[in-house]
Parts: sequence; C-alpha cells; structure tokens
Amino acid sequence: MAQFLPMLNSENTGQPSKNNVIRLFVALGVLSVIISTLILLFGQGSKELDAVQAQIEDQMLDLHAPMSGMIRSVSVCEGQELTRGQIVLEYENSHLHQVYLSAQIAYQAALLGNDPDLPDTNQRNQAQEEIKEEIQGLRQIEQVTQQEIEDLSIVQARALLALRTPGISTEEQASATQYEINSSISLAQARQQHENAVYNRQQAEKRLQSLQQMNINNSSLDLSQYWLARLHLTEQTLAATSLQAPEDGLVVRLDVQPGSQTIYGDVVLSYMPKDLLQEN
Repeated sequence: MAQFLPMLNSENTGQPSKNNVIRLFVALGVLSVIISTLILLFGQGSKELDAVQAQIEDQMLDLHAPMSGMIRSVSVCEGQELTRGQIVLEYENSHLHQVYLSAQIAYQAALLGNDPDLPDTNQRNQAQEEIKEEIQGLRQIEQVTQQEIEDLSIVQARALLALRTPGISTEEQASATQYEINSSISLAQARQQHENAVYNRQQAEKRLQSLQQMNINNSSLDLSQYWLARLHLTEQTLAATSLQAPEDGLVVRLDVQPGSQTIYGDVVLSYMPKDLLQEN
C-alpha cells in the first residue's frame, strides 16, 4: 500500500486524482482477500486437526478394571509406550499377602503330616462362600465377554460387507478397513478373556466340590487339599489385583490415579496398538 500513498499526497497533485483513489480501493480489496484466504487456511487446518483427532479416537482400545477396589499405584502416564505384559496398575492387596502366607504355611505343614490349625466349621463355610462369590464373578465376566463377542462380530461383519460394496470411495474403504482391523483385535481379546473366565470358573467349581466333600476328620492329605484350595483362591485373587498391558502400544488417555476407586469393567486407560501406530 505504501506505493499508493505518494499518489494521494497534495504536494504531487494538489488533490487526489480519481485513478489514485481507485488504486487505493483495489489495494484494500486485495488485502482483504489475502486476510480472508489466511482465515480459511487456518480454519481448514483446524478441521484437519479435528479429523486426525477423531481418527485416533476411533483406533484407540480400552483397558478395563479387572476388579472393584482402590488403586494403589499406576505405573504409566499419557504418551508412554506400553510393552506386552507390563504392569499398568496395581490394587491395594496387602491383606491378601498375609492370607496367602498363612495358607502356604498350613499347606506345607499338612503335606509333612503335621497338624496345622484345623479349619473349623465357620472357616470351611467362609472358604466355600468365597469360592461361590468367585464363581459368580466369573460367570458375570463370561456373560459380559460373550455379549462383547456378539457385538464385535456384528461390527466386523458390517465392516467386511462395506468393503465388498460396489463403488465404495477410497475414503470409505479406508474407514471400513480400519474398523475391521480394530474389531478383529478387540474380538480376539474378548474371546481370550471369555476363555480365561470359563477355565477359571471350572477350576473354582472343582475346588468348591472338593471342599464340600471334605470331612474335617479325614487324613492330613485331605487337609492339604483344603489348604491347597485356599492357596489357589488367594493366588487368583492376587493375580486380579494387577493389570498388565495385553500388547505393545502407546498410552493415549489415562483415566485413573493412585487412590482412585474403580468398579469391575470401568475404563482405566485407552491406548493405541503398536501395529496401528506403525501404519499411521
């Protein structure tokens, strides 16, 4: 615009000419077009950023609380890489360690033929009730994972059907492919969780049957079976107090912290699988 200003100086012409005024308005028009273009470009960049964010959220997978209770420690943070088998968080379980130690000592004593503290009727009944609660919890997990398997199977089938649709656009094909990949991963995890729940329930039912048939006056071998059942129960309960990463990936969102109270099934964190990170 500076090149147009001298044309309006009264020392040059005394009064601004009609042509100079027109040029000034043209310059202002060009400037407004440039400003509008920049605004549109920045707006488009914001839309692209939102699209990328939405794509990331579509590809994220969730980790769920394995039990109800208070979280003692969290070992990861947002943006941190995950390694398969890495402990993500742990629940408060100090009282369970003491129960496990007591059962282990009693079991070893029974194997050696010594008389550990004999479980009275109340203790045997309590052990049976604990196993019944475990079985009930495992049945709930079976139901939840079975429903997940059915839902994810539908999602996967729809994605595969979309991929076979004639005339599908490149964008739609990419989206359907991503949904098929995500549903396949989640489906495999749900099936594994379901199989684990079925196996653990069957083992718990065997321990319960053993306890129900036990006679307190039986031999030390029967007592060892009692304490072995207690050990197995405590071991499984302890195993559920820590959550491990099912695969390599990257933590995208963390929803809990030490001291948080969770209910079984709550989302504790979301992550991006390593395979998807490499593709992107």
